[in-house]
Amino acid sequence: MRELIDRLMTPRGKDFESIEELNWKQLAASGVIVGALATSPVAHANSQDTKIELNISGEKVNMDVIKDIESSGNPKAYNEESEARGLYQITPIVLEEWNNYHSNEKYKLDDLFNADINEKIAKWYMYKRIPQMIKHYGKKDTVENRIIAYNAGIDYVLRSVSFEELPKETQEYLEKYHKRIEENIADKNIIKGIMGV
Repeated sequence: MRELIDRLMTPRGKDFESIEELNWKQLAASGVIVGALATSPVAHANSQDTKIELNISGEKVNMDVIKDIESSGNPKAYNEESEARGLYQITPIVLEEWNNYHSNEKYKLDDLFNADINEKIAKWYMYKRIPQMIKHYGKKDTVENRIIAYNAGIDYVLRSVSFEELPKETQEYLEKYHKRIEENIADKNIIKGIMGV
């Protein structure tokens, strides 16, 4: 898994080196793939999963997986160390950024335990604010860079550190994310097989 993540964090060519990768390409072309391993912008554009959003490179961040990693779906989750709250574990710093950008829609820390508010801020941060920062600093907008910024902070994206140089928590986060994406794909393939699609 670590080797796969290292390869995903570097620019990829159009050709694949193994049968496994060829199968991913075939799944992407059929519209089955919904994760960071898909490389076909057409497959992404045809995806029916509304909880996944494109980034500029055509890859997607699955916010359901992020929510599962962050809080196991618990809207009342609280991290004493970071003071992160709610479904997507929004920190006080992210809330402050939200409030700075949304003067007509400001929230307080306790509002982060409201699932709808927490989700709104998380999606804004993942889909708007992080890409703004990545673009501003001239870095590549990838699922991995977004997740690194979301979990460890934009500084790790700016320094272009290797996988091993990331905090252990972020390494595990990336591994969990990609494992769950693979599990989601496997589940969809099983369903498609049962349905004869």
